[in-house]
Amino acid sequence: MSTLTYAILASAFQTDTSQWNILRLSVVSGSSGDTYLSPGVAFDCIDLLV
Repeated sequence: MSTLTYAILASAFQTDTSQWNILRLSVVSGSSGDTYLSPGVAFDCIDLLV
């Protein structure tokens, strides 16, 4: 298991309370496919510290 830390600039978030903030997490792999043993990922927890 590994822990990755990324900094997200405050300017990347909406300040208008009528709009949704969306965080997109993309999976990047050195291989491709959608069959057995294809690339995959599972997120156990995402902690956003403000």
